[in-house]
Amino acid sequence: MIPHPRAARSRAATSPFPALLIGALALGCDGPAPDPADVGVCTHTTCTTGCCAPDGRCRRDDDPTACGSGGRACVACLEGEICEAGACAVLFADPAQCTAETCRGCCSGDRCVATPNDIYCGAGGGACGLCAFWEACTDGRCAVDPARCGPHNCAGCCEDGYTCVAEPTAALCGSGGLFCENCPEGGYRDCVDGICVE
Repeated sequence: MIPHPRAARSRAATSPFPALLIGALALGCDGPAPDPADVGVCTHTTCTTGCCAPDGRCRRDDDPTACGSGGRACVACLEGEICEAGACAVLFADPAQCTAETCRGCCSGDRCVATPNDIYCGAGGGACGLCAFWEACTDGRCAVDPARCGPHNCAGCCEDGYTCVAEPTAALCGSGGLFCENCPEGGYRDCVDGICVE
C-alpha cells in the first residue's frame, strides 16, 4: 500500500502505480469523501479521492472524460488513455516502452501517468516521484503549496494537510511542520517539545 502522503519526506520515492488503487491521493484519506451535494461545494476537503466536475459534483468513477483527484478540476484523458485511480494513464506491455517519446507525464513501472499528481509527480517521461505532504505537483514538479501546512509555515505539527497545531499535545504531537502523531497510540504517555515520551 502506498505510504500515506502525510509521511515524512524521506518516503518520497517512486511507488508501484497499482498501489494507487488502494491508496488515496489526497490530503485526508479516511474513506469516501462527503457528497458535495450535501456540503454545498466540491473542494479538496469534500472530494479528497476524486475531482470536481463543472457541475459541482465530485467524480470518483474513473471516467476518462472526467478524471482527477484531490478535489482538483476534472480533466478529459486523451484517446488511448484510461482513468485509473484519478489519473489518466497509458499501459505498456514492457516498462521500457515508457519514454519521453511515448509519455506526456511520468513513468511508473509499465504505466505512463499522463496527468501527474502529488503521489506520482514527474514530466518528460522520467520516473514519477512522491511529493511531500506540504507540496503540490505543478507542471510535473513538486513545489511548496502555501495553503498547506508544513515546515514553511508551521513550527508545531500538522493535524491534516492544512491545519497547524501550534501547541502540540499528547494526542497531536510533533514539531517542525511535520505530521502530528498520537503518543498514546504509540505506547507513549506525553508530548514534550514535540516529542512523544514515556
